[in-house]
Amino acid sequence: HLQTIALLYQEGLTTELQEYITTASDMLKKTESLVSTGNRAFDAILNIKLSELKEKGISCSPELSIPQNLNLPFSDAVTLLGNLLDNAAASCIQHGMPCRVALSVSYRQNTLFLHMSNPCTAAFPAPYGIGMKNVAEVVEKYSGTLQTEVEEGEYVTDVILYNVSCY
Repeated sequence: HLQTIALLYQEGLTTELQEYITTASDMLKKTESLVSTGNRAFDAILNIKLSELKEKGISCSPELSIPQNLNLPFSDAVTLLGNLLDNAAASCIQHGMPCRVALSVSYRQNTLFLHMSNPCTAAFPAPYGIGMKNVAEVVEKYSGTLQTEVEEGEYVTDVILYNVSCY
């Protein structure tokens, strides 16, 4: 959304910019509160993405164990969770319904662990596109690890971020 807003602003398309912001705001108002960890960044992006999954008929009941004062910038949370859940949704649609995405995020000793799996039709992970390259950049920022594999018809993603503090 931010790229679109920035582009419309740069091009001086104020009417289109206003329409886009109004549409995006309306979408946010329709977003259900499906999770509540107390961490605003995680809650915001997860509630948006989980609502989108639900609208598409994709189930996801995440297991979340993170402190509300986790010091992970909103932009990093959006990049990680937004791209991974968008990719999972696309894979589910390609795979067919019904579909379930498994997601767990936990935090221990300044380390954030994320595990996600969803059905897929591929035999092995495809080369990373722009979204996954952005995820990889966030992982690198925290000297973390990113592992993706296809295992028995499931696309599995494991992310570990180190040196994530609490404020």
